[in-house]
Amino acid sequence: MRSPRRQRALVAGLISAYLAVQLLLPSVLLFGERPARFGWQMYSTAPRLPVVVALDASGGERRIDIIDLVAGPRAEIDYAALMAQQGCDLVDASRLRIESAPGEVAVVDCP
Repeated sequence: MRSPRRQRALVAGLISAYLAVQLLLPSVLLFGERPARFGWQMYSTAPRLPVVVALDASGGERRIDIIDLVAGPRAEIDYAALMAQQGCDLVDASRLRIESAPGEVAVVDCP
């Protein structure tokens, strides 16, 4: 039989190890690439959505809301690159103007 002192020390050690894993793992992942699995920032990172404008053949402009095209925007997806690759298939336009950040504008000609 174990002594009560030794049993308390074992229980305290197990509790300390459990709490260390619960605090240290997310703390280490907090400084890693985001979003990280099991990191505190996993669902706290807001996606940066580009401004997309569809231009038709007559020169008319229509702003495209990416929220209408995706079920739930995620932070790790580069929506500017996605719209540059597949945007013409998703919307009816002759040209797309994609502003991924202030001053960063790309124009994509649709086939």
